[in-house]
Amino acid sequence: MTRKCARKTMPDRDPVLRRAVKKIRRLKKSAASHGKLFLADIIKIGKELSAIKDRVGHGNWLPWLRQHFDWSGDTAANYVNVFELSKTPKFRSLRNLPLEALYLLGRRRVAGDADRHRTEGRSGQAGIAG
Repeated sequence: MTRKCARKTMPDRDPVLRRAVKKIRRLKKSAASHGKLFLADIIKIGKELSAIKDRVGHGNWLPWLRQHFDWSGDTAANYVNVFELSKTPKFRSLRNLPLEALYLLGRRRVAGDADRHRTEGRSGQAGIAG
């Protein structure tokens, strides 16, 4: 039990994570006041979250998000999904959509990737078995 408590406090002592928290908070504040640059800030937040998720550690992600940003896992996923969507060739034509639409498209893209991997896994298994 002592180990578990020690692991949960560890991300708070990590200087890389502390810098990331400061950067994400600064970007969030900036996004709120930047008309046209708003989407760029959202993408940067998603990029930061994507880069540090593994560093926070398994089982610490949701408590860490709540502690530092008062966000749910879905909120963080929205930022990360928009970042992932921004790397696609079609993003240029989508960037003028409302943010909520981008969140939905990002979720759809992630769900589509998961379905594609599942389908590829099934077809690969069928080839091995047959």
